[in-house]
Amino acid sequence: MKEVSFLINPFSGGGEGRRLATYLPEIMASFDLDTTQWAAEFTSLENIETQIFDLIKDTHKLIAVGGDGTMSDVLTCLARNLDLDVEVGLIPLGTGNDLARVMNIFHNYHNRGLLNTIRKLMSSGSRKFDLWSVNGKQTLSAYLSAGVDARVAMEFNQVRAAGKLPWKAVWLNKLYYLVIFARVYNHRLGQGTLLEYTSAGGQKHQVDLSGKRSIIIGNIPSYGGGANPFRDSDYNDAYLEIVPAKSLIKYIACMMTTMGAPIQKLITNLYLPCHHASSVKLSIPKGESVQIDGEDRTQEFSGKTIEIEHVRKVKLLVLEEV
Repeated sequence: MKEVSFLINPFSGGGEGRRLATYLPEIMASFDLDTTQWAAEFTSLENIETQIFDLIKDTHKLIAVGGDGTMSDVLTCLARNLDLDVEVGLIPLGTGNDLARVMNIFHNYHNRGLLNTIRKLMSSGSRKFDLWSVNGKQTLSAYLSAGVDARVAMEFNQVRAAGKLPWKAVWLNKLYYLVIFARVYNHRLGQGTLLEYTSAGGQKHQVDLSGKRSIIIGNIPSYGGGANPFRDSDYNDAYLEIVPAKSLIKYIACMMTTMGAPIQKLITNLYLPCHHASSVKLSIPKGESVQIDGEDRTQEFSGKTIEIEHVRKVKLLVLEEV
């Protein structure tokens, strides 16, 4: 059984994952770990679930090196294999990095570097973390949304998949999101968009979202690269937080919650409704965009009823706040 294994997306961060992999032998040697006590693999495009399954079975800690999508692959494997148990960490190389933000890893990595972050992950304790099943096919760990923001994510992914992004810098990717938003900001949820959820007290609720701008369903207090439009979000309470952005101004208010805790608290308490739910059903018309954990999932879920149920708790390596 290995002390730690690394699953590395070589393409994340404009190829940063491949570069970081070259430092691992020296870093592991500094922890007095020989080559039998740790492992590192690049993500397989053909059979990543089997790859992750095999890594988890043979390690105490599994550290994903990549973006939210790489971490999502690891958590999806854990959601589908309830008998697997491992502590999961993350080196954030993506654009949004929402999970890394709530795990207190994002700023540590960017301010103190790879060696410091790995050292802390190796000695860090873990915290229980809720995972949610989406129609039994996908796993929600951070958030799911439909509407104008999901349309932006869909178009960005199409451009990236076609290899048409003219740059690799993360901050330029974020700027390109704004370019797409300026083009699609008039988008509204289609007729027949219906939200149904069970609240904390067991009551059933229905909300017609036809014509609204967006619906955001969150498991963590971070969305879209650091915004927090939720109230009292806790990733270990078996509840989701739901924020309907009924107008463009309300959606912009959601994104303004990146401006620090006082602004976030003021906006969410006075302006953004937030519902806590133990289960969610979202019916959306065909052609509507959907994203899960920052990844475009329109093809799988457009025109369908999306059912979100709690599936299990896993162990995430979370750094102490500094």
